[in-house]
Amino acid sequence: MSDALSPYAELYANPSGPGDQRPTALQVVEDSGAKGTRTGRVVLVTGGTAGIGVETVRAMHSTGADVYFTARSLEMAAATTEDMDLDSLDSVRKAARDFLTINILVNNAGTNHGLLHSRRADDAVATQMMSPPQGAATSVWAAVAKACEGNGGKYLAHCGVAGTADAAASILDPGAAPHAYDLDGEDRLWELSAKLVGLEKDV
Repeated sequence: MSDALSPYAELYANPSGPGDQRPTALQVVEDSGAKGTRTGRVVLVTGGTAGIGVETVRAMHSTGADVYFTARSLEMAAATTEDMDLDSLDSVRKAARDFLTINILVNNAGTNHGLLHSRRADDAVATQMMSPPQGAATSVWAAVAKACEGNGGKYLAHCGVAGTADAAASILDPGAAPHAYDLDGEDRLWELSAKLVGLEKDV
C-alpha cells in the first residue's frame, strides 16, 4: 500500500521490465510539486554523464536548481569544465573548496560489478530491470520529496523508505540487510574514514 514514505509502492508491485508503470525521475519531480521550485539551490551530481546520472541531472534541472555534475572524461561532459577524479583525494578536496554551498548532493558515481549482467537471462531479474529514467527516480525522490526533508539516514528503494530484508532474501528484495543499521559500526567507520583522509572526526 502506498503512503507518504512509499508513495509508489503499488506501481512497483508487479514490474514488467524497462519502461513499465514504475515512475521516472522527471515524473517524481512533477508528482512532488518540485518542478521550478528550487531556484537558487545548488545541486551537485557525481557521475552525471551516463545512465541514471544523466537522468538525475535532467530531473534536478527541471526543479530550477543550479545543477553541476562531475565526469571522469571531458569528452563525455563537454558542458562541464571540471573533471573530478574520485580516486584522487586532492581532486575531491578541490571540488569541496569550489562548492562552498551545496544544497543537494547526489553521489551517483562509482564502479559496478557484473553480477546483475550475468543474471539478465533470468526472467525474474529481467522484469525488475529499469530504464535509466526509472533507475534515477529513487535518488531524485530522496532529493525532492517533502517526506524526506529532515528525515535522513534511511535506506531507500523503489522511491520509498525500505524495510529490513529477510536474511534469506534474494537480490530482488528491495529491503536493507539486517546489518545495515549498525550504529556502533557506523561510528567506527566514520572515525576510520576521517582518519584515513586526514580530517577530524566531527567534521
